[in-house]
Amino acid sequence: MWDSAQEEPPAGWPVVEIEPGKGAQAEFQWFNWCLSQPPARWEIAIDGSRFTAPSPRLTARCDGTPGSASSMDLGPVEILRESASAKDPLFAYIDAPQTARAGATLRYTVELTNYGNSPVSLSSCPVYRERLTTAATQRFAINCGAMTAIPARTSVVFAMELPIPASVKHGSYELQWKLQGPPSSNGAWAYVEISG
Repeated sequence: MWDSAQEEPPAGWPVVEIEPGKGAQAEFQWFNWCLSQPPARWEIAIDGSRFTAPSPRLTARCDGTPGSASSMDLGPVEILRESASAKDPLFAYIDAPQTARAGATLRYTVELTNYGNSPVSLSSCPVYRERLTTAATQRFAINCGAMTAIPARTSVVFAMELPIPASVKHGSYELQWKLQGPPSSNGAWAYVEISG
């Protein structure tokens, strides 16, 4: 791993050239951060160009001394065998309240972004699954209405509702959402604290 505070990457790290339409990945670790949820997106600067990337799945870790700064380690970039945008162009992001009550309806939104280079059809109004870990699960066809496609490099927002059984115990639950398709999306998530 490379400490981002250093000016130069370790000796022997390759310079990776990414062909148009191809994807790449890099491993990183973020130490001593205490946010209840990670940022929704990251802005990455490479040689003067700026790119916006969805936030990866993270778990908060306050593992430093009080008042100490956060730090991040970055691993080498590796070319993906298959373009992520070609394989799974839709990326889902959940915007949910941090708290909800048992016996009530959890209302939240899902943003679907098409990171591909061509429109993604919604003509079939694909099925999605929403789940609150062990508390509740349901499947519906997405209400696409007059929207027949998501244009390339464009985001759309859908309103969601999930009834929470009154029997659900107080605690922290993981809200999960996935477009099962076709087309399909990644599995999005958010933590929700349920009170009685």
